[in-house]
Amino acid sequence: MYDHSATDIDGDSLSYELCKAYNGGSTNNVKPKPPLFVADPLLYRSPYTFSKPMSGSPLVQINPKTGLITGTPTLQGRYVVAVCCHEWRGGKIINTVTREFQFVVTNCSKAVVADIPQYSRSEERRV
Repeated sequence: MYDHSATDIDGDSLSYELCKAYNGGSTNNVKPKPPLFVADPLLYRSPYTFSKPMSGSPLVQINPKTGLITGTPTLQGRYVVAVCCHEWRGGKIINTVTREFQFVVTNCSKAVVADIPQYSRSEERRV
């Protein structure tokens, strides 16, 4: 579970959905985006799409009212997930904020092994 919920200072209602991610961008880019920034949508490898960004059982999805992303991925890999948060006032969308995430799915082990060597006093003095 990933909590993507937000609050609105004006009290407007918010809704959430998985949406298109875009190519480009860099953490090293110090120049601001031009006013009419245009980017190409990210092309997902089949069978994935922006609304089904990874396999899962249950499928990864977002609750449109709470913003909680849930699901259990079933394949290891790196996946791009974009979330659109729509701000509603008077029954109309007045703003949308898009956030993109990279999720790294790896095999996890529940077994914890504490393998801490124990040194005797004589070994501690030599170190």
